[in-house]
Amino acid sequence: MPAPPLTLVLGYGNSSYADDGLGTNAIAYLKAQESAADLPADLLLLDGGTAVFELVDHIERCDRLVVIDAAEMAAAPGTVRCFVGVDMDRQLGQARRTAHEVALRDVLDIARLEERLPGRRALIGVQPKSLDFKVGLSTEVERSLPIVRERLLHVIFHEWK
Repeated sequence: MPAPPLTLVLGYGNSSYADDGLGTNAIAYLKAQESAADLPADLLLLDGGTAVFELVDHIERCDRLVVIDAAEMAAAPGTVRCFVGVDMDRQLGQARRTAHEVALRDVLDIARLEERLPGRRALIGVQPKSLDFKVGLSTEVERSLPIVRERLLHVIFHEWK
């Protein structure tokens, strides 16, 4: 019997740069939820930090990928948007400020070149308020964590079913 599809939820970001640490904080938030029973059994929650090249193996092994990251969207701080499939690719292809040495799109391009990029992929982006050298999320971005969780569940149970 084949293994069930693996869904990787990847928190990406650098927690030393304020809201850029959203991905790391989102994974911790998801793991701490009391109602984690409503998350699928095949879900792997991974705090990727900015360990760029180590993430390629994880991405290439999954069947579905959801990335949670701070995203420049020209919106109010804390705004949450979900980009699915090619919309994710377009969002990542836009010029944006980043605290990462290597952008997430570069990591995904490696998987794409090796023809191992998951067909089902999504980015849950949150508009940062600050990317200053400072530990801790802004109030606006911290308040977005329950919405990030809702969007994750929507993608998994509605977009991909």
